Amino acid sequence: MHVHFITKNLPYTDQKLSEVRSKTESDPTLITLKQIILQGWPEKRKDCNSQVLEYWNYRDELTVVDNIIYKGQRLIIPKCLRSEMLNLLHKGHPGQERSFRRAQISMFWPNISKDIVQKVQQCSVCAEHQRSNSKEPLVSHEIPKYPWQVIGTDVFTLDNQDYLLVCDYMSNYFEVDMIKNTNSSTIIKLMRTWFSRHGIPQKIVSDGASYYTSQEFKEFTTKWDIKHVRSSPQYPQSNGLSESCVKKVKTLLKKCKQDGTDPLIAILELRATPLSIRPLKPFNIGENVRIQQGKSWNPAVIQEKLDNRSYSVETPDGGQYIRNRQHLMKDYTCQDNDPPLNTDNNQFTQAICSNQDTADSQGKLSHQLTSQHASVKSDNLTFNHSKSPASTNTLKLPNIYPEAYVTRSGRQVKPKIIQSV
Repeated sequence: MHVHFITKNLPYTDQKLSEVRSKTESDPTLITLKQIILQGWPEKRKDCNSQVLEYWNYRDELTVVDNIIYKGQRLIIPKCLRSEMLNLLHKGHPGQERSFRRAQISMFWPNISKDIVQKVQQCSVCAEHQRSNSKEPLVSHEIPKYPWQVIGTDVFTLDNQDYLLVCDYMSNYFEVDMIKNTNSSTIIKLMRTWFSRHGIPQKIVSDGASYYTSQEFKEFTTKWDIKHVRSSPQYPQSNGLSESCVKKVKTLLKKCKQDGTDPLIAILELRATPLSIRPLKPFNIGENVRIQQGKSWNPAVIQEKLDNRSYSVETPDGGQYIRNRQHLMKDYTCQDNDPPLNTDNNQFTQAICSNQDTADSQGKLSHQLTSQHASVKSDNLTFNHSKSPASTNTLKLPNIYPEAYVTRSGRQVKPKIIQSV
């Protein structure tokens, strides 16, 4: 009954089952395998027929039902039908994992997983629409030994005006100037001016733009004995320092244009600023901040600190957002931006003030008890605070009856007084 249930629920038509049965009866390997299954497997692997040795590891799962060999609930496909079955598995161009899952409920033969992988990899349609490669680990450029040894260069456009920028890989010092066009001759002329001022670098890192790949630029680097390294197309990370410097200069020029200040003074200030990377200061609950939304920074208020660098904020329109500290900035435009006082600290201060009178009254009581026990006799020696410290038989006792005090949690503590020694 169980066998009948399995055969009726197989994803095969009766016609396909008949085809598998007839091909199994004509396949020499499967004929030998069927005989071994019905007669019994040898005790040792070395005694097994070499024709069916590849089925040795699955021998406990193999059965014969109606002249068809099964591995569990999966059909053993004859060799002549395997190519056709692979095409059926890959119908609709599923990936490797989906093809594996379909095969796991319907068919089996030795090395079927390897055949499925090969089938998917050789499919031209799947190869054209496959996923992008995962990102590789970052490989940093070698740190130069001295300034202006290695420089990066890039051309950018701002307000319909082209600019040429070079940046030193060691000091982050940069030069930037407007250019009338992006011809190689214009770029070479400006670079020669900068190199005559700062020296000739050993290596230039650039992207693969036409003005850097031209024959004219190649002759220039060869004549000046400069090694030219180009980043791969569609991979700006390879020239990341120049790209980062372009962002800084673009932002600076935009601010100067909006404020009407001299961009050369701003560039001078940027060059003179020391390089440093410091962790961002954490925020307190209720503090006014600015949240980065697109390209603008809008006001918000800290509602909750979720973890070390994540905060829940609320905007004036009532919107609730969760943002990393990287996307939050302190709002200095608010008149009152002081962080709220800690509620626990307020309670602690009130506890100290409210218990001050109690502490003073108990202090007086402790002083009276101390006076009553100021004299103690032991081994014929008299300890009396009223006598002079110079007395040979008099020692000054420490204060063994301290006054009551308030702990940091706000709880008042009264020390236990020992009546006798």
